[in-house]
Amino acid sequence: MVAAESYVDSSLHHRLVNWARWSRTFPSFTRTSSIEGNYRSPQHWWPEGPKPEQPEANDAWEVCSAMAAIALRYHLTLKLRYIARMDDRGIGRLLRRELREPITTKDVPAIEGMACVLLLESLSAPAVIRRFRARERVNRIINATLDAQRD
Repeated sequence: MVAAESYVDSSLHHRLVNWARWSRTFPSFTRTSSIEGNYRSPQHWWPEGPKPEQPEANDAWEVCSAMAAIALRYHLTLKLRYIARMDDRGIGRLLRRELREPITTKDVPAIEGMACVLLLESLSAPAVIRRFRARERVNRIINATLDAQRD
């Protein structure tokens, strides 16, 4: 994430890192956990170290709701950078494949910078407006899908 830190202000970077940490530790409800996973051996093979800093859930939820209101290309760019920890080359490759647009590796920093500007704008809007924009976006996606199926 070295490239992202150069043009993202530190407060937004901190919030995005917190959101990514929260997203990676958010419990997954897709599988049932094993009962053996709760077993703790009485033997200790390594010394206990300091625990990692816990993510701030409220702030992560706020960033998550703001991310829902921005366009898919920008949402995906930030998600790949912070949650998947990908470099510019990997992000460009996935954006090309998913969006079917001619995006090069050199375009990724500009897209990421625009994503940060849009995210800051979305974060500055009240939560009710963000929710309204997110609903509009979902309705547009559903309508586009239904229109494509009708054709």
